[in-house]
Amino acid sequence: MTRVIVADDDPKIADYYFTELFELYGVTVDVASNGRELVQQVLDGGYDFAITDYNMPEMNGLEAVSVIRDRGINIPILMISASDVSKRAAELDVHFLEKPLGPNTFYDSVEKLLGI
Repeated sequence: MTRVIVADDDPKIADYYFTELFELYGVTVDVASNGRELVQQVLDGGYDFAITDYNMPEMNGLEAVSVIRDRGINIPILMISASDVSKRAAELDVHFLEKPLGPNTFYDSVEKLLGI
């Protein structure tokens, strides 16, 4: 079974947009509320895919991904943000989507990255 970690400091977004979507695909979803939690959970292992917001407390999405990549973890990561950080995201081998985005754009990206 596929495991996904979603990092977003807004629990409504994490629950509504991500958890419900992935349950349709039979994917197990865990939620982190900030970048530090994302790093810790990914380092603990077992994730096939990560989705992160850029703007989060304690550690932003790029900082978290940088730590994850520095530890040699190369799972697919999707970053979503209203801030255009696409160049830096690409340097970290992260797929980037800029808000606002339509549901089809998000779904297509997830399906491509997960191979479903």
